[in-house]
Order: sequence, then structure tokens, then C-alpha cells
Amino acid sequence: MDKKKSIITIFLLAIIFLIAWATITFLFSDDSEDLGGGYTYYSEQKMICGKYQIPPTILEYRYNSEIIIVKQHPTKYKDIMYTDYNYPLGRDTIYYWIIEKKSNTIIGPINYNEFSKEISKYKGAAEPF
Repeated sequence: MDKKKSIITIFLLAIIFLIAWATITFLFSDDSEDLGGGYTYYSEQKMICGKYQIPPTILEYRYNSEIIIVKQHPTKYKDIMYTDYNYPLGRDTIYYWIIEKKSNTIIGPINYNEFSKEISKYKGAAEPF
């Protein structure tokens, strides 16, 4: 009987340990990616934060040691946090952004034609969309 109790106890402790490990992993994991230059992409919020923020919703981004390029579709409704952003073609348009890491400057939100002109200055810096 003692052997049976020991096996059950070990089994229950293993289950408790696995549940605790899964809970801790879930609570303390963040789906973020360090983009360098003090910028981080947060996948849950679909935004980039750093000296400048690119608000949701980020559709795609690419980066290397020099720049970060972003394809963004702004949220439909104005968010109190992002009232400073001027979307000249409205919120139903896809916009593009370029962040220069070394100079810590940002270009955007701009349309695709403007983006194509600007990104051509960075040949080889990052693969455009």
C-alpha cells in the first residue's frame, strides 16, 4: 500500500509542477522582439515602441542594423494615446514608416509611392515589402 501511495503522490506532484510551470510561463512570457536601436515590436498589441511609437495595427515589419521598415493599417477609431498622428489619406489606408536607428529619426506615416522613393535611399539596408 505504501508503494501505491508513493506512486500516486509522485504523479500528483508531477501534475502540480507541470500546471505551475505552464502558468508561470504564460504569465511572464511576452511576445516581443527586440528590433535594436531601443525599439521593440509587441505582437500582442501589434505595435512598435521606442523613442517613437508606431501604433496598431502593424501588418509587417523588417529590420536590420540600420533601419526598421513598417507596413501599418491604423485602427479605425482615434485612440486617445495616438491623437498626434496625422493620417492624410484617412484611417482606411495602409501606411509605411521608416525608422533610422543611428540618427533616431522617423519617416511616416507615408503612402506607398512616398515609401518607394524614400526606401530607395537605403539600397541594401532592408528588403522592402
